[in-house]
Amino acid sequence: MNEIWQIPLAPPDYPFTGSSPYSVQFTFFFHQPQSIQLMSDALQRTLEHFYPVKSQLILEHGRFYLQPGNEINLEVIEHKSEECLPIVSLPSELEEFYLEVKAEENSPLARFCLHQYQDGALLVANIAHCVVDGYSFFYFMSSWARECRGESYGLPCHERERLIPDTTHNIFSNNSNTFIAQFSQITGLAVRHERQFTNVGRINWEANAIPPDKINELKATCLPNQPSDNSILCAYLWQKYAQLWHACDEPETLLSLNCALDFRRIYRKVIPRLYFGNAFKETRIQLPLERVLNSSLGELAKQIQSSVQRQRPSDIDQFLLALDTFHNRYGVERMPSLHVSDPESGMLITNLSKAPLQDLDFGSGAPFALMPLVSATRVGVILPSSKGIVATIANPITGG
Repeated sequence: MNEIWQIPLAPPDYPFTGSSPYSVQFTFFFHQPQSIQLMSDALQRTLEHFYPVKSQLILEHGRFYLQPGNEINLEVIEHKSEECLPIVSLPSELEEFYLEVKAEENSPLARFCLHQYQDGALLVANIAHCVVDGYSFFYFMSSWARECRGESYGLPCHERERLIPDTTHNIFSNNSNTFIAQFSQITGLAVRHERQFTNVGRINWEANAIPPDKINELKATCLPNQPSDNSILCAYLWQKYAQLWHACDEPETLLSLNCALDFRRIYRKVIPRLYFGNAFKETRIQLPLERVLNSSLGELAKQIQSSVQRQRPSDIDQFLLALDTFHNRYGVERMPSLHVSDPESGMLITNLSKAPLQDLDFGSGAPFALMPLVSATRVGVILPSSKGIVATIANPITGG
């Protein structure tokens, strides 16, 4: 795409800008070395359709826009013959592979690096969260892989202005404290101190392997109710880590669990399925510590599922309007104060157990594993594994 273009960020993109931004970064492990030339050429062709990936941010009249940036090339590191593909189980073991991107003006918003070994390859992909959510990230990656295989893929929709509210009606309180409470209730985002992410290698990660028989065991405890597997897993992890993280807290301490809800299906009259950007909303449950720990797994899972199922297009309207109002009142300077999980009492769980690993075949076979490389704590990512699923949890930082 050669013409000049400029795309305004949409409200769901706003929280992922500024200093210490969130990004979507994964490592993919392959048993076979990859074709560097094939992947490099295919990346450039794919970027012609997914051009926001090679954009940069500019700030005009108090609003961030995506516009053409420098070319994004596949970085390649060819390791010595005696080096073998690393076999790891935690993101903190991949510190040396971390790629930095910043959602700030005039900075690249994506990086891709292929580490080539004699016995395999490791691909690191990092795209700023203001450009993609989890769905869009894997949509881009699978399209790149399809391009490598000479296969077609659906073209993305880049019309982010569809999600910018056109109403000027102020439905929120003019009182700042009241508005922040309304905002957090509607969006699920916490407004706290400015984000300060630590080095990914310093985070105490835990990997919870959950084989199929364990899932069946958890489901059996929820009968006669039949909540979804996702709701059961979220309830199980919330109870486990509430005990670990808040064992010394008062029973009435209010805890929050956030789950990422992709609203493309709910909001299909506004955006198409192949909308490329952020189209997810935090669904939040808040309960006292005592109830989180003492509720049955089935009761807790039922509440989690209900919070997701009751979402309607009108809820998405409110979500977008709340974010746009926050942006208009406080400006882009306040965005780093937005947290996807409360830094003191929250937990965010994203279920990517259906991540399309089989579609990420760049011509030499699909990856056998993937791992998140994020530096935010209080986050849990549910991923596929060779023996069921694995829930990778980033524990809060304690001490200096």
